[in-house]
Amino acid sequence: MKLLQHLPFLLTTLVSLVQAPSFPLKLQKRLNALTMQQSNDLLKAFISDRVSDTQPLQPTSKSSSPTGEYAPGNVACPPIESSRGLIRDAQRHAIGPDEAVYIQRHRLATQPLWRSWLTDKAGLDGPGGIPGGVQSYTSNFNNLPKIGFAFSGGGYRAMLNGGGMALGFDNRNAVANQRGTGGLFQMADYVSGLSGGSWAIGSYAINNWKSAQELKDNVYNLESNLIFPDHRKLQFYADLVADVVRKAHAGFETGIVDYWGRALSYHLLDSSHKEHGQATCFSDIRNQPNFQNAAYPYPIVIACEREPGTLAITKYTSLWEFSPFEFGTWDSKIAGFIPTQYLGTRLYNGRSTLPGDQCVEGFDNFGWVVGTSSTLFNALYNRLLGTKKFGLFQGLFNEILEQLSRSRNDISWLPNPFFGYKPATSDIFNVKVLNLVDGGEDAQNIPLWPLVEPGRGLDFVFALDSSSNSNHWPNGSAIHTTFLRALESQYSDYPFPVIPSPNTFINRGLNTRPVFFGCDAANNVANRDTAFNGFKTPIIAYMPTYPYLGMVNTSTFKLEYSSIEAQASLDNGVAISTLGGVDPTWPTCLGCAMLQRSLERTGTPRPAKCDVCMAKWCWDGITDDSPPAQEYAPPVGSPAFLHPNGLVQPVVNPRREVTPREQPKSWFCRLSHLC
Repeated sequence: MKLLQHLPFLLTTLVSLVQAPSFPLKLQKRLNALTMQQSNDLLKAFISDRVSDTQPLQPTSKSSSPTGEYAPGNVACPPIESSRGLIRDAQRHAIGPDEAVYIQRHRLATQPLWRSWLTDKAGLDGPGGIPGGVQSYTSNFNNLPKIGFAFSGGGYRAMLNGGGMALGFDNRNAVANQRGTGGLFQMADYVSGLSGGSWAIGSYAINNWKSAQELKDNVYNLESNLIFPDHRKLQFYADLVADVVRKAHAGFETGIVDYWGRALSYHLLDSSHKEHGQATCFSDIRNQPNFQNAAYPYPIVIACEREPGTLAITKYTSLWEFSPFEFGTWDSKIAGFIPTQYLGTRLYNGRSTLPGDQCVEGFDNFGWVVGTSSTLFNALYNRLLGTKKFGLFQGLFNEILEQLSRSRNDISWLPNPFFGYKPATSDIFNVKVLNLVDGGEDAQNIPLWPLVEPGRGLDFVFALDSSSNSNHWPNGSAIHTTFLRALESQYSDYPFPVIPSPNTFINRGLNTRPVFFGCDAANNVANRDTAFNGFKTPIIAYMPTYPYLGMVNTSTFKLEYSSIEAQASLDNGVAISTLGGVDPTWPTCLGCAMLQRSLERTGTPRPAKCDVCMAKWCWDGITDDSPPAQEYAPPVGSPAFLHPNGLVQPVVNPRREVTPREQPKSWFCRLSHLC
């Protein structure tokens, strides 16, 4: 068996250790004296000590991975009654039965929470509130707002900034509760993430919905670099290589995303996951107590498809969803889902082609899923590895790089579960492998598409944007690109608010503060007349990262954070979600906007106080597409939009902040030039 494709990370670490000043001098001299062949033999022996070609893998713990290891294994397929096998047809925008049951249980569980929040925090009960009172209106749980959170991509920056914004809506955060926004995160029905945003929502769900604060304090290993950890580098990479080799031995395609995903697991999973999540699967989220109690939103991670033989990713590429129950896409040419736990099974027309009616389990490793959603970092690895000199290992390393180049290792491979499904209708049904890439490579860096899916029927979506557009701050381009996607004819089922250009965002300050888009479902909405089943677009609350407390616009490729840096991002995120405590009407206005679609469905008059709120926070439709007069560089403090309220602006720390241009470049930036 060829081991070359499994050695790049081990090689990198070995070389960096040998070249380090602290490396024992005698051992360094002995290694330097080795010939090229001896070096290669040494590396292969090092790996073979951890991987046996002949010994079968034995389960070590109960998990979705039947091997108890990173390698998937075979199990008996479930009973199949449908002519489509494991495939669920979603042409009519129907969500899966397991998801539907979860959402219904969640809405029933959060009914008293909504009643309390709308009364005590939003102030929508009694005179001037909802006609008939909150108690009466919410007695039917179908009247409750149906909301979601979308976490943008952007590496650790997005994970921490988005986590801070989520913390600002979390009832476990004292500041959020004091300012009236706490609890909305728990009451949300859905949460979606891509790339760095997938790290956030994935780590919440797989760790039983620990808060972002608890994850930062007790789980995230942020101070240790994602590529070169501070301690036990050799053991770290040896374990990663061994895991991936086992998967290859089991007959599955492997690539850099496997190493990348395993590395992520070391940083995102708590100690309850043995061997840093070696056998932990994304579908294992179903086993977490808070998921079983339907206490938190339903999590969805997305990735883009790269069609065979192409490199470009367009705004209308197929978007694939990973959830605890299902994997698939709503795109009309496919519109199908299979159970997530059986990913990796080679299917034809929905039925396994493995002998003995066997299916695969364990392919949906947690790290592999969130790594697939963030394959942008595969290019980071390739770029980094290609910049170093490796002495005696150079010949072997060059061959590895050639293999990586030939295999286009910025993609994640998956046996196509829809192979042979409808072969006459689309090319996708005639390829055996799906090529998946970073969920933000289509420039739609906020995963809104799963949350505007008509079948899910959301009323309101928080779009948490920590994209890196202008000086590593967002400029609205991500949400604007999703609007452009909705204009394509194949998406006429999807109503979506009109979103102005990035120039308008900057010129009018729309990227400095929350903005509600789609408030009036009859105006400034694409596809309103062709929407599936008359579905109205959810109101989208655009929530851009802004420096309320400090400059948190770090590089996407910053792969380590001190505890102080990470806490600063969380605290700033809380300030964004709560407007820094500047506007006491914010909870009321959120309640009004979240109830808007429900009030329309039930024919209930909107309270007068809501008219004031909607006029304030809804986009007025005015555009300014002229080039911005100057580069976007926001000052620290609350945004100017809040100043006319006559309220006191928060005190700004007088300490001089370091701008992105002044920040010293990290080791990766210096080597890769990608920052």
